[in-house]
Amino acid sequence: MLNGAKAKGLQCGSQALLEMFLGGQPVDPVHTGHVGPSLENITRWVSHLRGPEGCERCREETPEHLQESLLRTAHDTVRAINGEDSPKLRDGLGELLRHVVVLARVAQADGQFDLQTVLTELDEKLTSQHRHVLGKGHD
Repeated sequence: MLNGAKAKGLQCGSQALLEMFLGGQPVDPVHTGHVGPSLENITRWVSHLRGPEGCERCREETPEHLQESLLRTAHDTVRAINGEDSPKLRDGLGELLRHVVVLARVAQADGQFDLQTVLTELDEKLTSQHRHVLGKGHD
């Protein structure tokens, strides 16, 4: 199973974690909430909006400019969690994800890192922090 995951470009640790969560069953994108195409669409949108044919306001966004909006969105999301307001929670999570994509895109334009680096490092961090779940042979 894991060899097939590597052939599809998935990180071994993430694949194994997902399989563990599913009780050893093969990873099924429907059950894991696979978001590949959706995330790709969002990154394309952000790139387009920040490009020459896009939105002037979006092109002008900087990390400093986004700080207030990011904090407000995070607070709104926490309020939605505390209020058990599922529609507002979905909206807040979407806005937080948009901030992550935009900030990664700005960093990429500045030659610092890109969204794939953020995702890869998160994958490595989750794998490293959860070796007790993976067991031996996943070092």
